[in-house]
Amino acid sequence: MVARGDTGRCIALVLPAVLAAAVVGCSPQNARQSDDDSQPEPPVEMMTVDSLEAFSLPLDTYRLSKQSAQVVSQAFEELFVECMQELGFTEEPWRPSPASDPEGNEGLYGVTDKEEAQRWGYHPPQESENSQPDSAPRQVPSAAWQTAAEGSASQTAEGKRVPDGGCRGAALRELSEGTPNTDVELADRLAIDSYQRSKEDSRVLSTFSEWSECMRQLGFEYPAPMDANNDETWWSSEAPSSREIATAVADVECKQQVGLINIWASVHTAYEKRAIEENAEALASVQEYRRIEEANALAVLERR
Repeated sequence: MVARGDTGRCIALVLPAVLAAAVVGCSPQNARQSDDDSQPEPPVEMMTVDSLEAFSLPLDTYRLSKQSAQVVSQAFEELFVECMQELGFTEEPWRPSPASDPEGNEGLYGVTDKEEAQRWGYHPPQESENSQPDSAPRQVPSAAWQTAAEGSASQTAEGKRVPDGGCRGAALRELSEGTPNTDVELADRLAIDSYQRSKEDSRVLSTFSEWSECMRQLGFEYPAPMDANNDETWWSSEAPSSREIATAVADVECKQQVGLINIWASVHTAYEKRAIEENAEALASVQEYRRIEEANALAVLERR
């Protein structure tokens, strides 16, 4: 089960560990914008967010969009499979599949759509009433397959040469050809850090308190929105319970009552702007890397 909250906004793929994070550069590291944690809170220009689906954050410019990530992932998969087949591995013990993350920034601040809350609670919306999670068992890769994928040996048992870094490394090299030497995960780490800082900002915490009081008056005890969103009670079943739906609906109503999304998004934006100012040169290099990477991926797909 995947909760709605999306602190890092990374596009996950269902891949074995050897391939995890190979394509989109997601990282759990908690990089900070500055080593000085005593920095004052940044000035905030209040905005009105009518739709999180259309809402963008400053660092989005330096990160792969969901569409771009899918292009790069598809190209990576094709290159990887082609390489593995050349080494004699025709079976596919894994099946790439996009995770059920919301589009863009929709899930950043938890549930915000009342109609979706009434239908799905905190569960990710399904494409149809009859859609079911993929429960088919995945084939465990053989040791020989993993060796070819990772490049932990210079050749296969049949004597075929394995590329440096395995087929994973070969695919990544082709996608990164011509890119600058840069810290490609920087924008992702700064985005995670900016989100975390926004949750700790006094202006957001004050609004959380107002939201929490609103929820208490409706019969629900949570100190902050993501505590309700991530309540483990909800994940004991594939379908939302009546209690979960009631909580999610109250969550949305209280967010609207205290103006939480406008305040949180405005503060969040301020932290991302500061991160960009502090890392402008490095981020420009990341942006160029992503541009070339996507162009390489499109070229791979066009010739197939």
